[in-house]
Amino acid sequence: MVVGAGVSGLTTAKGLQYLGYYTLPKYLSNRLQIIFNEKVSKIKYSSNSVEIITENQKYIADYVVVTASLGILKSGNIKFDPKLPSKKIA
Repeated sequence: MVVGAGVSGLTTAKGLQYLGYYTLPKYLSNRLQIIFNEKVSKIKYSSNSVEIITENQKYIADYVVVTASLGILKSGNIKFDPKLPSKKIA
């Protein structure tokens, strides 16, 4: 749970407010492009950039945050190039 001030929510006795789980991603996304509802088929990454290939498009980025479940990672539905280390999908 993220705690902050100046946003509506449940106010504590100290004037801080408890915010929902959406607060941190919302804050971090202020200067990011976040894309929802696109099925990713492949992620090619290097030390310089990341290429994300979906059913509809290809994106180039400096970084990517993958929040796929362990089951999805183990299924191989998302291909990684180079392959993820086995400790990342164990």
